[in-house]
Amino acid sequence: MRSAAKRLLSARTTIAHQSAAATTGAGCCSLLSGVKSLYLHWPFCAGICHYCDFNKFKAPRNGGRDGVVEQLEQAMLQCASDHFSRHEEECQVHSVFWGGGTPSLARAEFIAELHSRLPLSTATEVTLEANPTAGIAPTLTALHQAGINRLSIGVQSFRDADLKVLGRQHSYKDAIKSIEAATSIFGENNVSIDLMYGLPGQTVAAWDEVLELALSFNLGHMSLYELTIKPNTRFHKLQQAGKFHHEPLEDLYFHAANKLVSRGYDHYEVSNYCKPGREAQHNVHHWQGGEYVGIGPGAVGRYTRNSEVVLAEPYMKPKDWIASVRRGERGVESYTPMPSDEVMAYTLATGLRMRCGVCLQHFGARFGPALTTALTSSPLARQLLELGYVDVVDGAGNTGGEGRAFGGGSSRQRLVPTEKGMAVGDAVQEQLCTAVFDVFAHA
Repeated sequence: MRSAAKRLLSARTTIAHQSAAATTGAGCCSLLSGVKSLYLHWPFCAGICHYCDFNKFKAPRNGGRDGVVEQLEQAMLQCASDHFSRHEEECQVHSVFWGGGTPSLARAEFIAELHSRLPLSTATEVTLEANPTAGIAPTLTALHQAGINRLSIGVQSFRDADLKVLGRQHSYKDAIKSIEAATSIFGENNVSIDLMYGLPGQTVAAWDEVLELALSFNLGHMSLYELTIKPNTRFHKLQQAGKFHHEPLEDLYFHAANKLVSRGYDHYEVSNYCKPGREAQHNVHHWQGGEYVGIGPGAVGRYTRNSEVVLAEPYMKPKDWIASVRRGERGVESYTPMPSDEVMAYTLATGLRMRCGVCLQHFGARFGPALTTALTSSPLARQLLELGYVDVVDGAGNTGGEGRAFGGGSSRQRLVPTEKGMAVGDAVQEQLCTAVFDVFAHA
């Protein structure tokens, strides 16, 4: 069961191919009933960063010799219509997130047309990722007019030396001007920035300078990510050749957490901070186990299909994805069913990314007593409680899991990660999932 938890948390699922015929017809009507989030993946980038392992491709000049950019636009429009337009009364779109790649490179007219095919309301959060560039203001204005109401800017650092190491295309000045333009167009509460720590040679003092400048903009949201060396990246190749050394400081994580919380930000998820009430609704929906649809090359979906939860695994290359949409397959290469124990572990792992954690009563009503049993009897789970990596809080916010009847009483108890636990979130999630898997297997 320990290996099963690792497999799930690393998203190494077995892909079972399914015929195109099974993705059409009557099954489509039941596919998207209820509330879903939508992830849209624009795979093209002006340049490839040294750390990035996302599904991305160098943007072709003038749309590509074979018109691949225009073809992708048409395929994404068709896919949006196939998914949503026929079922507006049955499906609500909770939130929309344009990721990539660099979706700010997409035409605003195309984005507006795609939005017109979705069952959106004026309250729907519609986020787009953008890279800082010189003269970005007209682009941001057009995107705002196309229906984008929240912007996430990939700043990564305010130090030119760091940006050069990361392989970023922008400068410190580009980042400043882009944030200023974004806040004037979207409002400071509707702008988020990404920052990266654990860079080669980065000190606490240097990291503090970056954080201070970020805080000066009074933004509604910030995401802070530790540099992680992933396979198939330039950094990984350099590391394998002994030309890149990466030893992140644990102090950087706690320094940022303490600083942002002391300045009024909520540390609501492992890597995310916000002003009160300004959480990223799209990500919260995902972390709380909500269903989501993916459109675009590399955009994974997770939803109930024909009464079972599946991972919709997409084609990765733009031409393959486009061809699949034209065949009526919606860009999905395969559907991988998620057994009930994996859905349970997935819900637990993503829930424990958030400071609010997992409601024991709701979890028990859906999956049975495996979690509360593990907290009572599993040495793995008990160790996490005793060492202060997780805690149990009641509806009044009282803490202290020792001796408590987990899952009982009138108050709604929650299993929550502590700040110490959030710092090593992956390990905590794996250990708890292993404990719950063991209980579930012997039930």
